Amino acid sequence: MSIFYIEDENGTYLSEDGKRKFIRLESKEAYEYLKKTECKGKRFFRTSTEERDGEFVYVEIPPDKVKSARKLQRRAQYVMECIKKSGIKTVSIYEYLPSEELTREEMLSDIDVNIEDDTIKNLNIKTLHRALTTLTDEEFAIINLLYLSKEPLSEEKIGEMLGISQQGVSKRKQSILKKLKNFLIFGCET
Repeated sequence: MSIFYIEDENGTYLSEDGKRKFIRLESKEAYEYLKKTECKGKRFFRTSTEERDGEFVYVEIPPDKVKSARKLQRRAQYVMECIKKSGIKTVSIYEYLPSEELTREEMLSDIDVNIEDDTIKNLNIKTLHRALTTLTDEEFAIINLLYLSKEPLSEEKIGEMLGISQQGVSKRKQSILKKLKNFLIFGCET
């Protein structure tokens, strides 16, 4: 069963702002009223509140508010679908009563996670990524083969691949690392 609040100048129920009056109709009474021709075109918004035994509550919406009400409903539906797809269960902090020695913050905190360290690490990774994009193709290939590949190669192997000596690879590596270090320190190429 559903409960409908229908705008009526003789109504006994007031809107939150006190500017609109409503009558309250239930089940068959609401159904009979809504079948009338004067009710054609009326729009109702299902509220998030429920009355007795989980009955849904619908409130009449003025014609100029229908578009924004539909937008709100679609957004709420989208959010619910996202929550359902994510598999994340929302738990209210107020469901659990903390002990006298334990605050709500302590209940939620994960001692194994340091948000500040994680944030700094993520910022450093982004900065390093930007720094790597400043390298030439050959510089990036050398760094990739030395440090980033699944099976890093020695300077000798890289030298053989590039047709230069191991000392030449070492000098280039030092130059590249200095370039990356300057980028990380100063935020740009120097």
